[in-house]
Amino acid sequence: MTSCRDPGGPWMAEEAPKDPSKPIGAWEETKPPQWKSWQKSPQQKQELCVPQPFHADSPAYCNACLMRLDSEEKEALDYIEAFLTSNEQDEAKKLKFLDSISTLRSLPAFMNKALLVEKIKELIDHESVDSLTGVMRQQAMLAIMKLSKMKLPVRILTQPSLLATCFSSIFSLPPAHTMEEVEAALYTKTLKTMDEMLKALVCEDQEPNLLVLQIILKVWRRGGRKGTSPVAGVGLRDQGSV
Repeated sequence: MTSCRDPGGPWMAEEAPKDPSKPIGAWEETKPPQWKSWQKSPQQKQELCVPQPFHADSPAYCNACLMRLDSEEKEALDYIEAFLTSNEQDEAKKLKFLDSISTLRSLPAFMNKALLVEKIKELIDHESVDSLTGVMRQQAMLAIMKLSKMKLPVRILTQPSLLATCFSSIFSLPPAHTMEEVEAALYTKTLKTMDEMLKALVCEDQEPNLLVLQIILKVWRRGGRKGTSPVAGVGLRDQGSV
């Protein structure tokens, strides 16, 4: 803007000549293009701030789970994973596998839970039905109890094949009164552990699960011993005293 040449007269503004190379609205046109994009798409900025959820099979999810484990749990998890893919026959290593399950506070999402339970079933199934000389059955049932507390799906823990294996592994043995004192004592402890396992499955959430109870009774009728009862609250009676 420029003033008039008459110093005594009022100040009057004259329109400045337009410079073709510098239009008046030039500053508007030189705004950053991203500013316009935010004005046109207000949701775009919000979408960029939304965190993406982990997937159970993604490496990031697995690493996040492992970071929460202490050294003892990490070692137990590594042993379990290795055992699941092996054909181990050593008694001590089998027991270590079962003990490792009891060490965990929870199961990682990426673990094959169906395979884990199948492996426990195999350990029970491979035990002799002629004598009871070790704690494999007892430790396997304690592992099943532990998995129940870790909220493993009931449909996996109450598979008829698993329940039938547990029942037959006990009641295929000779009567307790025909055993030596040490073997009879071990039998009683194993029987009690199975009773506690069944109660844990039926009362998973403090309230009786009637569907689970029906499954147990159905399997029991197919292969259970006469005079014994798997119903939680009634308990299992020693077959030698029936």
